[in-house]
Amino acid sequence: MKYSIITINLNNAAGLESTIKSVISQSCTDYEYIIIDGSSADGSVDVIKKYEERISQWISEEDSGIYNAMNKGIKLANGEFLLFLNSGDYFFNNQVLENVKSKLIGVNGIYYGNLVLIDNKGRLEYLNAENKLTLWHFCKSTVWHPSTFIRKQLFEKYGLYDESLKIAADYDFFLKAFCINRTQFKYIDKFISVFNTEGICNDVNMYNFQMKEILKIQKRYYKMRFSLFFFRIYNREFGLRTKLRKKIKALGRLLKDNRFLLKYFYDYLNNKKRFTRYYKSNTFNSQELKSGEGSTLKQTTEIRNQLSCLLKEYNIKVLIDAPCGDFNWMKHVDLDCIDKYYGADIVQEIIEKNRIKFTNDKIEFICSDIVNDLLPIGDVVLCRDCLVHLDFKDAKKAINNFKNAGIKYLLITTFTDRKDNKDLLSGDIWRTLNMELPPFSFPEPLNLINERCTESDNMYTDKSLGLYKLEDIFEN
Repeated sequence: MKYSIITINLNNAAGLESTIKSVISQSCTDYEYIIIDGSSADGSVDVIKKYEERISQWISEEDSGIYNAMNKGIKLANGEFLLFLNSGDYFFNNQVLENVKSKLIGVNGIYYGNLVLIDNKGRLEYLNAENKLTLWHFCKSTVWHPSTFIRKQLFEKYGLYDESLKIAADYDFFLKAFCINRTQFKYIDKFISVFNTEGICNDVNMYNFQMKEILKIQKRYYKMRFSLFFFRIYNREFGLRTKLRKKIKALGRLLKDNRFLLKYFYDYLNNKKRFTRYYKSNTFNSQELKSGEGSTLKQTTEIRNQLSCLLKEYNIKVLIDAPCGDFNWMKHVDLDCIDKYYGADIVQEIIEKNRIKFTNDKIEFICSDIVNDLLPIGDVVLCRDCLVHLDFKDAKKAINNFKNAGIKYLLITTFTDRKDNKDLLSGDIWRTLNMELPPFSFPEPLNLINERCTESDNMYTDKSLGLYKLEDIFEN
């Protein structure tokens, strides 16, 4: 038997039925289906009995947590590969098992694919996995459990999931397999499953607990074995120019507590946390608002005077403002000519405040990372004062993300008199960018709004918003 599909469930009858339908609709029938229910009291057992003829094995009894339930499923499994598809999650389409069957060869380990996220409003986000895994990848991320095929023999070899961990035992298993046992991981470039983001791992109240478990796990496996790895990253990130002895001495102080270093990588290199930290600490030091001096009414006078005319001239009906920040100046812009405004920002606190203050039938706010997240369909994306805070790699990914979203125009910050572009160095917050110069090499803008910027004693008088057709921008 090729596959064992394992579903765990607790009081989620509707989600369970959705998952069951997804499994039994697979065109490939070379699988067994196992359901582990935690003695649900909401009718889940009735759902199981409704489809009992299509279910290989099922039990309904109390368990001690998510991974205790998964371990029960592992013990019952007879398939060559195990896939965990929890209640509420479902396969990407009816051909998944058939399509990956021919891919599960050549590696005596773990196969992983792409994942789709779905929120409580039905919005989808498509995530592509890394095609090559490294120690650095596992320091900052993992592979997605619902899109991973694990050979049954690995559980027999390495042991079951650690039940002392409540929400990160799958990460523990993957890290142990990769770092300690050097198990091979192979990427399958296909979407495997759709993950419902309403589960326990996405409860904001569980976030700190989850981070503590992750740090505990990393400390368990990294320890001093990976000090040289961290040393290389430390040198690259801090760019020290001191003698080796001084570097080692400085690094030694940090390595007294691996937790500090790991927390640094999570906080500093994750854009969401970085910009949240900027916002909460008022890094940009503006007295008017936390989004920075560039978003004050004084510095946006010219934009507010010209933006409505530009929207009318190019027949813009759907405007995506990413990042939208505090909506401080945009609320003064005449938006009568458009049908819909989407304000997107990576900082959740900003979005929540904006929703309370400004949401209406025309105006909507979403928490979104322009580098990685799927954006709404629109006519233009206004990307003001954003790419200047990203390195070249993320800036290019953001531009490609705009193109892939099918958006027609890009209205973006550009410093027209600058003679070169420099990449963002570690520790730097921003730098100027001229979008017509490498590595972006944009064509001449269709329209240009000079912002009449007076910041820093008129050092940035060339700061402008340039309008470009995204189809005219070569993919980076």
